Parts: sequence; structure tokens; C-alpha cells
Amino acid sequence: MYSSATGQARVDRFVAVFALLLVIALVGMLTGHAALVIAPISLLALTLTLLAVLGPDNRWPDRATLFLVCVFHTVSIALWAVALGAIGDETPAFAGMPLSTGILTLVAWPVYALLGGPVYAFCAVRSGLVADVASGRAGAT
Repeated sequence: MYSSATGQARVDRFVAVFALLLVIALVGMLTGHAALVIAPISLLALTLTLLAVLGPDNRWPDRATLFLVCVFHTVSIALWAVALGAIGDETPAFAGMPLSTGILTLVAWPVYALLGGPVYAFCAVRSGLVADVASGRAGAT
């Protein structure tokens, strides 16, 4: 996957990983294995987020942005892993729901709803996509 464009090989690798994760999910859908469908979900989100925060010439973002993205998606992967590990157990264990459903509904959903926006805003300001109102910096338009 060589390309003469600066940093294009990095983007090519992200696209290849994304395609591989989609193929894994498709195989899971066609064979009826829920684990193969669920496992790639948070990894797909991580891949797309890392692709989105690449800087000019497809360079990695600054350390603060990369750290925040990694922490957010580590929490996400952990939540999905717990839900995946409990997927076969149907006994009510979490607010009257099976553990996997309770984790995704009552923990993951609020985490994404409450933290997803601020994480996106932080990454957008740090990458220069929007104006930083606090410091008066103007972003790329």
C-alpha cells in the first residue's frame, strides 16, 4: 500500500482495518454469531475517530487529543467487552434487565450521550476545525 502522497499510507491502513472489521461483522451476521457482530462495533468507532483526527498531511494529532480519544474508546471497548461477555446470560442482573442489555442501555448509552459531544468538541478545537472561543483562535474555514 505505497502512495507518494504524504501520509496517504496511514489513511490506506485505516481504510483496510475498517473494511476488515466490516467483513468480520458481515460474517457474524451471515452465520448468526452475535459476538462477531458486536465485537467490531467499538473498534469501528475507534478506527473512524482516529481517521477523523488526523492532522494536515495525515499526521497524528497532538498528544492531548490522542490521549483523550484513546481514553474515551478504552472505556467504550471495556463496556462492549463486558456486554459481550454476558450476552448468553438472560437472568435479570442489572435494573431488571440481562447484564448485557443493562450495561449497554444504562451505562454505555449515557456515557456516549454525555461525553461524546465534549470529546468531539475538544478534538475539533484542537485540530483547528472550529474557532476556539475561549482563546480567540480562528479555525480553518
